[in-house]
Amino acid sequence: MYLKSEKKLQRTEEWNLRAARCVFRYVRKNGVFDTFFDVLTRGETSSKCCAGINEKLPGSHGRLCIFILRLFRFPWIRHDIQAKSTLNCRHQTDRKTVCLNPWHYRQVEIPHVPCPPIVINKNLDYGKPPERSENPLDEELTHHEMQVDQMTDEEREKRIPNVTMMGDELKMAYERHLYNPDDFNAMHALFTPPY
Repeated sequence: MYLKSEKKLQRTEEWNLRAARCVFRYVRKNGVFDTFFDVLTRGETSSKCCAGINEKLPGSHGRLCIFILRLFRFPWIRHDIQAKSTLNCRHQTDRKTVCLNPWHYRQVEIPHVPCPPIVINKNLDYGKPPERSENPLDEELTHHEMQVDQMTDEEREKRIPNVTMMGDELKMAYERHLYNPDDFNAMHALFTPPY
């Protein structure tokens, strides 16, 4: 509707003007236009609250409060969890109404938690990835039968089988088990590590 071409305009003066008109329309609808205009001209944290309903804006622009924060205070903000209301705001715990004053919010620093390192045990043989064919269960079965025949008893105990099955392959294995349970038991014995 009002900001459909945000990517094309990329925060030009025309985009800012259209966004400000939209915000003023919503603020006027909430009945706090004079207070909001006074807050914007002064730009102080000690200014009055501008209570309003935090409506969902049309399109993918999120809630009104976050859009106001992006427009007037924090242009990098994208989610509700990135801003928190200050202590002097009267509407900080009210769920129905929010404060539309952009100076009654502060940025929340979200700590960056690094991902844990991926540990690969190079002593274990994870096997080669399964090959896909018309009936991948047969190929995987013969591949593992050959490997198991060549192993010693100690290697068999340490071996961790690597069998990756897609959804269709699981369905085929289940149907195969229904028609011939002996095949399934033999396959299960091969792939089950001894405990």
